[in-house]
Amino acid sequence: MTPNHSSDTVAHPRIVPRRAAAPEPEPVVPPPPPRQPRRSRRPIAAEQQGRQPASPIKEATWKWYIPIYFWLGGIAAGSWVAITAEDLTGANDRDVVRAGRYLALGSVLGGTALLVLDLGRRERFLNMLRIVRSRSAMSLGSWGLTEFGMFTGVAATLQALADGALGSHAALERLAHGWPGRAVHVLGLPAALFVGSYTGVLLASTSTPAWAARTRVLGPLFLASGTASGISALGGVLGAMGGARPGVHRRLARAEMAALAAELALAMASHAAVRRLPSITREPAWQRVLRRIAIGAGIGVPLVVRAAHALQRGEPRRHLGRRDTVRRIRALIGRDERSRLERGPRGELACTALTLAGSLALRYLITHEGRRSARIADDTWTFTARRGRAPTVVLDRGEQLATEQRRQPARLRHRVVRGTVAGVITVAQEDRVRIVTENGRGYLFTVAKRRASLAQLERWRDARIPVVVRYTGIPDAGASAERIRPI
Repeated sequence: MTPNHSSDTVAHPRIVPRRAAAPEPEPVVPPPPPRQPRRSRRPIAAEQQGRQPASPIKEATWKWYIPIYFWLGGIAAGSWVAITAEDLTGANDRDVVRAGRYLALGSVLGGTALLVLDLGRRERFLNMLRIVRSRSAMSLGSWGLTEFGMFTGVAATLQALADGALGSHAALERLAHGWPGRAVHVLGLPAALFVGSYTGVLLASTSTPAWAARTRVLGPLFLASGTASGISALGGVLGAMGGARPGVHRRLARAEMAALAAELALAMASHAAVRRLPSITREPAWQRVLRRIAIGAGIGVPLVVRAAHALQRGEPRRHLGRRDTVRRIRALIGRDERSRLERGPRGELACTALTLAGSLALRYLITHEGRRSARIADDTWTFTARRGRAPTVVLDRGEQLATEQRRQPARLRHRVVRGTVAGVITVAQEDRVRIVTENGRGYLFTVAKRRASLAQLERWRDARIPVVVRYTGIPDAGASAERIRPI
C-alpha cells in the first residue's frame, strides 16, 4: 500500500486539532430595586413632619440694645416730668432742676445714638423726618424724639449758663430758673409724655400677637415705668451728689411710690391680657423667673420700702418723741432694728438700683415675649379666634373676585364676572397684555385687536403710564379685556 493510501491517519503539521470550547458564564443580572411607595403630590403638613408649622407673622429683627433704647427714653421722660412738677408746685429746688435737665439730655442722646445704630446709617434717621405720617408710629416717634431732644437741649444750655459756663452772672441765673426756664419745662411736657409712652404704642401697633393683645396697656405701662425709673434715677443722682434738702427726697419718694403703684397695676393687667396665649402658657422656666424678678424685686420691693417710709414719716406727732427715744436706746445698746434699706444714702441707692433694673428687665421681658410669639403660629390663631375674626388679608378687586369665584358651587362658577384693575403694563403682545398693580400683583388678560392696538400698548408700556382695564371673566383664568384706557 502506497503511502498516499495508508490507513494510518497522519496529522497535518499546520492543522491544530479543535478543542472543546469552555462554557460562557451566565450574565449576572442585578436584582430589581425595591419598589418605592408612590408619593402623594399633596405637601405633607408640618405637624406630620415632626416640626412646628411656619408662623404667618414675621419676627422683629431687633438687636439686644433696642430695649435699652426704650429704657433710656423712659428715664428722660420721667426726669422731665419730675422737674416740671417741681416748677409747677412752686418748690423749684435748683438741685432737682439741675440734675433733671442734665439727666434728660444725657438719656435722650444715648437713646438717639442707639436708634441710629439700629438703623445702620445716620441718613436713614434724617430721611424719616422728611414727611409726617399720622398713622405710622415710627414716623411720629422720630418727630417726637426730635422735638423732645430740642427742649432738653435748650434746658441743658440754660442750666450750663446758670452754672457759669460763660461766667457768673445774676441775669443768667434768673433766665435759667425764672419764667423762661419754667416755660421750657411746661412746653416740653407733652413731648416728654409722648416719648415715654410711644415705645409701648409702637409695639402694640404691630401684628405680633403678644404685643397686639395689649394695645390699651403697653403705652400706659411704658409711661408709668419710665416715670418711676426717671424719678428714681433723679433721686439716686441727688443722693450720690449729696447736699439735697430732706424735703426734696420726701417729695421724690412719694412721686416714685405713686408711679410704682401704677406700674404694678398695669404690669399685672398686661400679663392677664396674654396669659392664655400658647407662647405664655408654654414659656420656658427662665422667662417665668425673669417676670417674677422684674415685677417682684424691681417693682414690689421698692414700692413696699417707699410706702413704709411714707407711713413712718406721716405718723402722728405725739408718737414721734416716744419712737425716737426707743430708737436711741436701741442704738446705744447696739440693737437698732431698722432695715438696711432705711439707713441713709445706701438705702436710697439700693432702691434706685432695684427700680432701674426692674424697669429694664420689664422691657427685655416684653420684647422677648413678642419675638417668641411671632415664631409660634398657634399664637396668631388663638389671638384672632379670641378677637372673633380671621386674619385679615388685603386683596384687591381682582383677587376678591377670584376668591369668590372659587368658593362658589360648580354650577355657578362659570357665570360672567366683570371688574376693573388699575396698574402699569409690563407685557404687551398682539392678543394679550399683563398689568401689575401697586401692590405688585400681576394679571394677564386677552385683548381683541379692536380694543387697543399694539402700538398704543407698547407706547403706554414704555412710558409706564398707568392704565385701567375693564375685563370680563376671572383674571389669569381667561379674562378678556373689554376696555383699556390710560388714567
